[in-house]
Amino acid sequence: HEQAATLYQNISLTEPRLIPQFEKVIINFTKEIKQQNSEMENLALAIKRAQDQASMQLSEMEEEMDQRIQAAEKKTHEQVGHSFNYIQYRPKVWTHLLIQRVVFIFMTMNIVASH
Repeated sequence: HEQAATLYQNISLTEPRLIPQFEKVIINFTKEIKQQNSEMENLALAIKRAQDQASMQLSEMEEEMDQRIQAAEKKTHEQVGHSFNYIQYRPKVWTHLLIQRVVFIFMTMNIVASH
């Protein structure tokens, strides 16, 4: 503010006919700054909404993954019993479900990013 006030005083003393142009420049800068601030606020809100949505989807996916794991463990337990095959099968289920989730997350991120 001080620099603008000093510049304004210097212009008014040395070139008073330039004051209207100087005022227009300051007004235009002010409008542009306000517009950019508004756009930044809108972008921040959009990012927040996208983050909230992604967080909800992640929670839902985690819950679904837990349910699938429990179901797979139960099914495996019923089919194999308490044998060594149960221990070997469990990592395969985790790997398969993890790959499904990673693919889904990337697809979701691409959809969110494209909007």
